[in-house]
Amino acid sequence: MRHLVEALRTSGERITVVLDSAAVANAPDARIASQFADLSVLVAGYGRDTAAAVADAGAVFDPARLAGVVFNKVP
Repeated sequence: MRHLVEALRTSGERITVVLDSAAVANAPDARIASQFADLSVLVAGYGRDTAAAVADAGAVFDPARLAGVVFNKVP
């Protein structure tokens, strides 16, 4: 994955790459993928995830590269 992301970055084209991964609590995938990203966005379940759970999940990421939190399934 590292080679693919670097190849896209240096291609000279203006390309946006979105890396989706498993939930932070279930696997290390999000933490690993975030190492290749310029920014990360944490997706949380509205009314499902507690503030503490969101804070714990956010702590996995580099604060300088955490763009924010998006809530899904908002009524």
